Amino acid sequence: MSTVAAPGSFSVGGAQHAVALGVTAGLATMAWLGTSRWAPGRTPRRTRRGLAVALGATGLGYVLVALGLGTPWRQWLPLHLCDVVVPVAVVALWSRRPRWTELTYFWGLAGTLPALITPDLRARFPDVHFVFYFLQHGLIVVAVFALLGGGDVALRPGAPGRAWLTLNVVALPVALFDALADANFMYLRARPPVATPLDVFGPWPYYVLAGEVVALVAFTLLYLPFWWRRRPRGGHKPRAREP
Repeated sequence: MSTVAAPGSFSVGGAQHAVALGVTAGLATMAWLGTSRWAPGRTPRRTRRGLAVALGATGLGYVLVALGLGTPWRQWLPLHLCDVVVPVAVVALWSRRPRWTELTYFWGLAGTLPALITPDLRARFPDVHFVFYFLQHGLIVVAVFALLGGGDVALRPGAPGRAWLTLNVVALPVALFDALADANFMYLRARPPVATPLDVFGPWPYYVLAGEVVALVAFTLLYLPFWWRRRPRGGHKPRAREP
């Protein structure tokens, strides 16, 4: 989601940004505790499905509100990565199926979390663009921690590569649409207008190619805790069974 309103009114790292990040962090912690085994007596299923409904309603609600306000389609058409994560996370929360929880974990933490830290946003609270931006992005991160707390993210071998390949499969038609419609969804034709780590990689297409490498490295790093937990303990190979 990319939103623009009242240029220069929103300040990255300012008070409103800090509050939004703080609220997101608090909700993510509550979601993790609400689905964690450390909190007996809770109802993880209700937590997950309530989050799924809230996230789906937020994604659809922004499109409807943007249409009603006459917002230019280049700002609200749900083709940015964080928009794509919304239905993926909804399915993951509702079904807990591994392929969906994997994508939500990787895309949510490596894609949506940076978008919260360096938002492509100009509107200030209580502007509707500000509200929906942080609601949608924040709820995606909350969904990741709800799935983690419930033990629903159990990454299978090869998960980083699958998430990376799936991301490229999604990005290909978006890149084609960008070229035909003179748009910039997923920032495949130009870097974000705000300062991001992509700036150090130079102009197009270098930052896109570097982004591919960064994404794969980030996915691999996010996979390491799961790999570490599953590795054989003690350094002893299992004894072969005698015939």
